[in-house]
Amino acid sequence: MANSFIAKIKVSKTIDHQLEKAAKNAAIFLDLDLAELCEVNLNADLNSEDVEQLLITIYESLHQIMGGHQAEMRNWMVSENADLQKGRPKDLIILPGGLVNIANYLTRFRSSIISQRPSNLR
Repeated sequence: MANSFIAKIKVSKTIDHQLEKAAKNAAIFLDLDLAELCEVNLNADLNSEDVEQLLITIYESLHQIMGGHQAEMRNWMVSENADLQKGRPKDLIILPGGLVNIANYLTRFRSSIISQRPSNLR
């Protein structure tokens, strides 16, 4: 029984480490400061794991929307966006609530693209 519990703890720590590593890689790729994002979002009642998951969601959404074109993904982050009050996602994301807003926006946008594809390409 104790061995099973210890095994679950080890798996949990491995998953946490993988989440943290993926979030750090996403932050580096998108030229964001993960520590700053965590600090800003503490006021929005998000813990560091929530911030990491949202950052990964942003990266994955951008990757899918842009077809994996890295230059376009980075360009989107620094370009003004009329749908986002003519702000640059890179600037908006570090504002309180900005991380959630950007993640939600990209998730909705990605969903609309997927729903428009022929069913054999979804």
